[in-house]
Amino acid sequence: MCHRYHITTTRIDIATALGLQLSGEIEWSQNDLFPLKSVPVVISDQDDDFHLQAMQWGLLPRWWKPSDKHKKPTSFQRMTFNARSESLHEKPSYRDAFKQRRCLIPATEFYEGPKGAAAYFKLAESDVMFFAGLWETWGSGSETIDSCTIVTTEANDLVSQFHSKNRMPVILHDDDSRRLWMSSDIVERPILEPLFQPLASEKMMHRSVSV
Repeated sequence: MCHRYHITTTRIDIATALGLQLSGEIEWSQNDLFPLKSVPVVISDQDDDFHLQAMQWGLLPRWWKPSDKHKKPTSFQRMTFNARSESLHEKPSYRDAFKQRRCLIPATEFYEGPKGAAAYFKLAESDVMFFAGLWETWGSGSETIDSCTIVTTEANDLVSQFHSKNRMPVILHDDDSRRLWMSSDIVERPILEPLFQPLASEKMMHRSVSV
């Protein structure tokens, strides 16, 4: 589970890391991000051009309607800020977005700490990393909510020392993996399967923090 991350880079840093121009003039003032916060997300259009957009962290499917269990969107979104890579192609909350609305979620570092020891993790050779994500647009009347979720996988040896459920974000660490994930021509799981492998521990570094 990834429930907290930092982003201290700028829009220009994100564009430079991706090696392309990004449309979208969003700014974000809060660098310490939690579910339901507005976060920067990279999406693609039908021509596979990338754009930067702000979205709520916690996926709200297009079919969602208020119910006795979830009377407000935020109640539902508190359960969908992470999507397990093993089942996202089957789960009703994620399967349409998996086929049609995959995204990149930029970050500087992410936090894990349920085992009593906590740490922040980042890439060893880059100040920007990109999580695999899914996004949706939900609407009712005049209200519209753009939202996203972070895809998770089994933790590598480094992260598993700090995570009781042995999970971590899917990190797309090179241009090929990011382009493959974002390709609008790919709608089935098998070709994307290799992307769900946890990033090798030696490609990461961490800093321990008190809890």
